[in-house]
Amino acid sequence: MVGYGDPAGVDYHSTFCHNTLSFSQRNQSGGTGVFDTAITNFLTTSGDHCPGKQGGIDWVIADATAVYPEATKFLRHLIFIRPDVVILFDDVATKQPELMDFNFTCLGPIVEHDNAFISTTKRNRLVILPQSPQQLTHRFSPWGTHWPDIPSHRLIYSTSQPERECSVLTILAPSALLCGITRCPNVIEQGYVRSTDNYTW
Repeated sequence: MVGYGDPAGVDYHSTFCHNTLSFSQRNQSGGTGVFDTAITNFLTTSGDHCPGKQGGIDWVIADATAVYPEATKFLRHLIFIRPDVVILFDDVATKQPELMDFNFTCLGPIVEHDNAFISTTKRNRLVILPQSPQQLTHRFSPWGTHWPDIPSHRLIYSTSQPERECSVLTILAPSALLCGITRCPNVIEQGYVRSTDNYTW
């Protein structure tokens, strides 16, 4: 974990370095005020105790509209398909057309592979697979920490032009680098997502 005493600590208060939505990399509303945000719904089929049942689903819907002055709606659905797939579904609407950025900060370098992005560390790999009816562009942006043992790598995918509405589904599939060959088996083999590529490395 990177401490707030790091020389780049000021950045850690900025929206862009969190795994969330921003508009043209602008910050959310800040300060000490109370914002009307909430978890609006919750569903679980995984049981009452960790680690939960294999194949169980935990589904949370959060409304964060109030922290974005540009937005009329920002709902984030977070769906955890146990044991190792997370799906984000972001539903966004704005008062006027905006460039919408979906930010991800990873510990390992990020490369593009077909329609997916892959972040790899010494022990783990994360597949990030975004899908949207709107056209998205992407860029990579290193930033932040001056601690040599804690690099930071950013993936930002954005609407290609200002939009008033956008929906983005993102699959996050982690795997351990213990057996030499890794892939995202639950996404492909259990049929949660149709794919033309098994994403095998």
